[in-house]
Amino acid sequence: MAASSSRARVLAGFRRLNRARIQLFQGDDHAMKESRKQLRDQIEMNRSVPTSGPVFEELINGMDEATHMLTHEIIRGDLNEQTGRYGE
Repeated sequence: MAASSSRARVLAGFRRLNRARIQLFQGDDHAMKESRKQLRDQIEMNRSVPTSGPVFEELINGMDEATHMLTHEIIRGDLNEQTGRYGE
């Protein structure tokens, strides 16, 4: 029972991170590709972590912090070709 709820927490975190990266990098094919690769690599790297205990909880909290950072703390500006400035 605990393993299935842990799996659900990981999958929910993955979905939140994936949505946040899509929202942030929409229209930037390179950033979309690289962020997808990084997200997948991190999930794979931690696949062998036990599904309970402090290390697991720390990783889940890290997913939540990364989601928050992507959705609230990073501002992306697009170059305005006419003015040569970003975000206008």
